[in-house]
Amino acid sequence: MPKEETARVIFSFANSNTFTIPPIRETLLKFIVEGLWLDPFANNMNIKEDLPDEVNYVTNDLNPKFNTTYNEPQEIFLARHVGKNVMGIVVDPPYSISKTKRLYDSIGIIPDGWKGHDLYHTARKYARMIRPLYYIQLGWNSNGPGKKLFQKIDHLLVPHGSSRNDTIMTVWKLKKP
Repeated sequence: MPKEETARVIFSFANSNTFTIPPIRETLLKFIVEGLWLDPFANNMNIKEDLPDEVNYVTNDLNPKFNTTYNEPQEIFLARHVGKNVMGIVVDPPYSISKTKRLYDSIGIIPDGWKGHDLYHTARKYARMIRPLYYIQLGWNSNGPGKKLFQKIDHLLVPHGSSRNDTIMTVWKLKKP
C-alpha cells in the first residue's frame, strides 16, 4: 500500500510578501542552501540577505519597480537558464487575476493570458526543460511540475484565518534518471 502523503499545517498571518510569512521563510531557508536558484516572479520578496554565500539566487519580475536581477517575461527569464546547472526554481506568481492587475496595470503592462494557471503552466514547462534538483511552488494549489520527473518531498499548508485563502507550499525533488 502506498504511503499516504501528509502536509504540515502551520497557522500564520497573511502577508502579500509571501517570503516574510515565518513557516514559508523557514522552509525556503531549509532548502535553498547552495547553487543556482531561479525566482521568475520575485516581486519584492527579498530573501537573498538570509541565504548562504554558496547560493546564487537570481531574481526576475516583469515590473521594473522591483529590485530584481532581470525585468522580463518569465518565459525569457527561464529560457536563458536552459542548459545550466540549476539547483532549484521557486515559483510564487500572483495567485489571482486581481493581484496580477494591481501589480502590472499600474505600470502599463497588461500581460497576455496572465491567469494563475497560465503562470504555473509555463513554470512547469520550463522546470521539465531545465530539470532543477528542486522545484518549490507557492499558491492556492499543490500542482507541481509533474510526477513523471519530480517527487513531492514537502507539503506545507499555511492557513491565514477565516477570511483569507490558505497558502500551499510544495517542494518537489527531481527523481533519479
